[in-house]
Amino acid sequence: TVGHLILDTRDDEKYDTSHVQGAVDLAEALTYNGKHIILVGLASKLTWLEHDAIEKLQRSERALSFKMLADGFGAFRRAYPFFCEPSASSRDEEFKRLRERRLHLYPSEALPSLFVGGVESANDPKVHDDLRITHMISIIAVIDPVASTPLLRN
Repeated sequence: TVGHLILDTRDDEKYDTSHVQGAVDLAEALTYNGKHIILVGLASKLTWLEHDAIEKLQRSERALSFKMLADGFGAFRRAYPFFCEPSASSRDEEFKRLRERRLHLYPSEALPSLFVGGVESANDPKVHDDLRITHMISIIAVIDPVASTPLLRN
């Protein structure tokens, strides 16, 4: 996302098996400037790898802030398997372009099982399936009385 960088601090073997889409390793993270860093590790407590990564990024003055993914990569993968990928697929440029477009369709999870999003995610059955959304409330300024479906249209 703009202004944010996902830093995967797990070892290369674990990263190559699966990682959060768009995540980078420390060497690549050191090439970015002015980003808020989201650390993805094995657990919710900092390991020496995360301490080392934070220290290097702080010394380089490239990071604006640090947050850690709650409960580590395993918990994230169980909750959002569709946001994880093996390394081989992340190198394909066409796949990256389609993935980036797709990621912007997903709403934000405000609370467990409560999502806030736009009309695109409200109209996308794949988003509903992925997030197990069963009910929606629409809050809009203008209602289209001619809409032919119960969902909103652009």
